[in-house]
Amino acid sequence: MNGSILFLDGEETLFRRTDDDGAIPSLRQGAIGALRVAVGLGYDVVMMIADEGRSVWQGDTRRMAWNILTDVLASEGIGLDEIRADRSNGRYDGIMDAGRSFVLGHGDWTPSFDIAPEVGRLRLVDEWTASTIGAVPEAHDLSSWDEVASLLKRRRRRAGIDRTTKETRIGGWIALDGDGSCTISTGIGFFDHMLTQIVVHAGMDAVITTVGDLHVDDHHTIEDTGLALGEALRHALGDKRGIGRYGFVLPMDEARTLVAMDLSDRPFLRWKAALRQERLGTMPTQMVEHFFRSFADGLRCTLHMESDGVNDHHIVESMFKGLGRSLRDAIRDVPSDAIPSSKGRL
Repeated sequence: MNGSILFLDGEETLFRRTDDDGAIPSLRQGAIGALRVAVGLGYDVVMMIADEGRSVWQGDTRRMAWNILTDVLASEGIGLDEIRADRSNGRYDGIMDAGRSFVLGHGDWTPSFDIAPEVGRLRLVDEWTASTIGAVPEAHDLSSWDEVASLLKRRRRRAGIDRTTKETRIGGWIALDGDGSCTISTGIGFFDHMLTQIVVHAGMDAVITTVGDLHVDDHHTIEDTGLALGEALRHALGDKRGIGRYGFVLPMDEARTLVAMDLSDRPFLRWKAALRQERLGTMPTQMVEHFFRSFADGLRCTLHMESDGVNDHHIVESMFKGLGRSLRDAIRDVPSDAIPSSKGRL
């Protein structure tokens, strides 16, 4: 196992039931091609089996059909692990990257095993079930295996956020190929608003929850969130193959901001901005530069930031927005699958 897992929760994710009890269930169109895509993206494929009552086959027929299926998939370079859902607890602890894994169900689906909250939930909905099923919280409804393959391609760049110290506890996940959807809570309202600017303008999706020692001050919460976010982005980028690498920008009203970024694996911050207010909301303005420095350390990027203006709110917000726009350029997929460095690595 390499960390990214696609769990298939039940055989109906691969096979269609029929109204005729004697008929042989048919393989869903596009399933093998989509699984080939998943394996090519680095996913291990695991079939979760519940009791026989939920199987599309019964008894000896089930085992024979399963053997044929695994032989066919193996001939396509697709390994398929099988495990009883009631025996799965703990099996993948320590080897699964939950933030880069998915579970796929079908129809009126309730997951048959415990799923970490960071694992993405997908559901196949076809003409047999579309009119009868209810909603599954946080699940993406898809109508075909082709859509599954497309989503895996878009969402493969994903990582969990997990950092715990004596001063802060930070959790969540980040997906680089999103639409700006995010839920952010740090206990510092203005800081939440600024982090939202990064996610939205970078075109990412994210959930970030920080519980820090705000009874002391804001320092540890802001610093550790910057480190954790940068580290998660670095993990989501993997070996940085096929990315733009560089980003630039951004005016906001009277404020003019320049953000230059290189995902260089060499952490460095060059900063130039004059902030006059002591706080914006409850966030100390002296922590703005410190956040960006922590972020650059976590992501291991070179970051140049310069801004001038009159309104401190505009200056700071333009810098967070500028970081988001620079990230959008730097993390974008490009046609080449090469690592953008003459060294051959980043």
